Amino acid sequence: TSNTILSFAETIEKSTITMANTFYKIAGSTTASLVNNFISPTDNKLEYTGSSPVNALVSVNISATHTEVGGATIGLSIFKNGTIQIAAANYAFQLATNSATSLSLSVHVPFITTDFVEVFITYDAGVNPVLVTDMNLTITI
Repeated sequence: TSNTILSFAETIEKSTITMANTFYKIAGSTTASLVNNFISPTDNKLEYTGSSPVNALVSVNISATHTEVGGATIGLSIFKNGTIQIAAANYAFQLATNSATSLSLSVHVPFITTDFVEVFITYDAGVNPVLVTDMNLTITI
């Protein structure tokens, strides 16, 4: 068993949501550690560099806030190769403005060389930005 971890904390960069209920890649500068057979060529992206196909457990935990008065639902999902949404998504309703909501998601993902995963977020209340203040993305093989 080996772990690869991508994380950031205390970011001030907001993820721009230009269409409600559409997933967008989470913004912010990330740091990769324990990168066993993975690289992080850009922020919020882990790419598999191993030569043999593997099935891995991909888990993500975030804390996020929004500024919508009256509440809104924030959604979290993992995308493979930039366009393929892994089947599961997790949603949480957040009533209070600027109050942190925690979301977690774990899915099994098959990888071959150059496959990558990224974390995306959505919001159901218009086009206000969402601030993800903490994120940990872990891949366990």
